[in-house]
Amino acid sequence: MSSAQLLKQIAILVAVAVVGFALYGLTIAPVDALPLFNPQEDPWGNLIINAQDGLTKEPLCDVTVVIPETGQRYVTDQNGQTGVITVPIVSDAAYTSILPQTWGEITVLAYKAGYADYAVFHVQVWENQTRYGPTLMMFSNGDDVTGQPFTLTEGPHRLWVQQLLDRFRNPQ
Repeated sequence: MSSAQLLKQIAILVAVAVVGFALYGLTIAPVDALPLFNPQEDPWGNLIINAQDGLTKEPLCDVTVVIPETGQRYVTDQNGQTGVITVPIVSDAAYTSILPQTWGEITVLAYKAGYADYAVFHVQVWENQTRYGPTLMMFSNGDDVTGQPFTLTEGPHRLWVQQLLDRFRNPQ
């Protein structure tokens, strides 16, 4: 395929995307348009994220870690760790009327060339505390992961789950 043909195909794809977004009223917010998070005014917590090879458990350096809620990017060091990441405390409003959560939840995305992309949802963060984790066990694209992203979802803390179960165990 010539450069001219490639440019023509790209132009067509862009035009189709623009029309599709216009028809459905969709927009893409740039990362810098995300709400600003101010740790001096907003509740916050800290994370130090670890990245390891999923088979050897060796630390992985140069893993790009993204916190979508803030739009910030971090890179792991030779020990497979990010520095301290300050994040907003975002509670899951779905539980407010049932059993309020005492922590916030964020999303962690990770990328490294040669490894499957990684996403962890509902990562728990407690106000004014530093959490050492999560540990991202990343798998090489050669480890039969077929290029699919690796996804995990953290469950709520066991004590909160027990309170929820106890609350609804017996009919009132």
